[in-house]
Amino acid sequence: MRLRFTLFTLGCLPYLAFSQVGINFSYRPHAKLDWVFANANGENATNVQTLHIGLDYWIPTGNYRFDLAPEINYGYIDHTWGTDGTGVDNYTLTDKIRFLSFFLNTNIYFLDLEGDCDCPTFSKSGGLIQKGLFLQLSPGYSLVRVSTQHSDGQSQKDDRGILSVGAGLGLDIGLTDQWTLTPFAGLRLYFDDLTQDHEYEEGTLKLVQESSNLQQVYGGLKLSFRLDQR
Repeated sequence: MRLRFTLFTLGCLPYLAFSQVGINFSYRPHAKLDWVFANANGENATNVQTLHIGLDYWIPTGNYRFDLAPEINYGYIDHTWGTDGTGVDNYTLTDKIRFLSFFLNTNIYFLDLEGDCDCPTFSKSGGLIQKGLFLQLSPGYSLVRVSTQHSDGQSQKDDRGILSVGAGLGLDIGLTDQWTLTPFAGLRLYFDDLTQDHEYEEGTLKLVQESSNLQQVYGGLKLSFRLDQR
């Protein structure tokens, strides 16, 4: 699986004939994981940490502002849930989810499809919103590792490849002829279960984890550098 992913990525390299690279950081909390934890008071207790970092390369497609920005992305989700650590029914579960992804980002500047700006970094006339706002469509493939650790000593580990699709909006802000800052936000859907069924019950404690796919609502910032501008 890793070999196929590497060969696919290397196959894209001959198309990288242009010279704008970007690095992005995004926060991607999960919007749908069918997990339930209930203690004696019927309360939920969760602690989630999540962050993604990506590198992309800008590939303009011609006279229309319909550009490709293929991206390699690494991310993680650490999700801990359970009781507050007191009482005889204390129990916790930690999921560590790691992603290594390829996203084929397609940016559509729908307010300026036939524009003549030298984008994404631009110095020509035109309004910021008209020149810089874009819709992003982003099919992807991820190598995912899910590691689960229970406080009673149980553990599981699972590796798999998962398809996904994302959609969102971004705004290119040309800082100089070389530098572009892009805030962005969107939604990504993964088309496979990420977790396994698990249920634990003892006394007043009931902890249920159902198999679930993942929906990420995300936001972040990208900084791009244009190598062929002077």
